[in-house]
Amino acid sequence: MRAVRIERRGMRAMTLANITIAATILTAPTHAPVREFVLDLWPAALPSPAAVFGPTLRAAFAALTLAMWLGLLVSLTRIERFGVVFFSKRRAWRVTPTVALVVTAHASFLWIAAAMMAVLAPPFVAWLSSEVPLDVARYLIGTKVIAGPLGFIAGMTWFELTTFLGVRACRFANEPRETALFA
Repeated sequence: MRAVRIERRGMRAMTLANITIAATILTAPTHAPVREFVLDLWPAALPSPAAVFGPTLRAAFAALTLAMWLGLLVSLTRIERFGVVFFSKRRAWRVTPTVALVVTAHASFLWIAAAMMAVLAPPFVAWLSSEVPLDVARYLIGTKVIAGPLGFIAGMTWFELTTFLGVRACRFANEPRETALFA
């Protein structure tokens, strides 16, 4: 982060690309449970989504789930960016919104890691519980249920740590000055 150029160009695109990849990874295993959750809670007085969407019901819920994950990850990244500027001012660091954008954009690839850990943690815990002795496996039963969220939280913590280290490295960075050509 000490060698990064502090300019806005391309940072939003980098963040959006990383968040879209992460949201797509998270959508694959979660769109069916979201569909079942919504259908179970759907009021009987309203027309059923299955009747409204017909054969496109799965695709509609996949798009809804993708939008949900995109919204969550964009919101978390924005909160991080605002928090970076707020807490940097309290420490008398010269972190502008542009510096915060650059740092969170470069750290946003860790949302992909968080998504991968959320998806891979449950099968890993299931495999681990089948490989360890029965006395140990009984303690892993409850862990299977929360393995996905714990994997995501571990990745989110990694994002937070990387952002903090990036802010420390760029805390006194200057934005490039526009140079004008004189005739």
